[in-house]
Amino acid sequence: MTSVLVKDGIIVTMDPSHRILSDHSIIIEDGKFRAIGKTDEIAKDWNADEVIDASGGIVMPGLICSHTHLYGTLLPGAKLDAHPPSDFTQIH
Repeated sequence: MTSVLVKDGIIVTMDPSHRILSDHSIIIEDGKFRAIGKTDEIAKDWNADEVIDASGGIVMPGLICSHTHLYGTLLPGAKLDAHPPSDFTQIH
């Protein structure tokens, strides 16, 4: 079991309260978040294989772009009677 301690960063949570926690740390085991708490409490309760010092940084969940155009999946190979724009002002 591999564990990582991410310590002392400003943690931006995505919990229902959208808390922002300073002087906190996170324990990750086998790619899953296992604990979050005050740095001194986490350090005494967990012995991590790797330590990442996030001092002066922000720790937050990854951002995922879910922007998609559903029609784009339906139209491959369709014959369209459309003309490409000839300049930038026509794209809007």
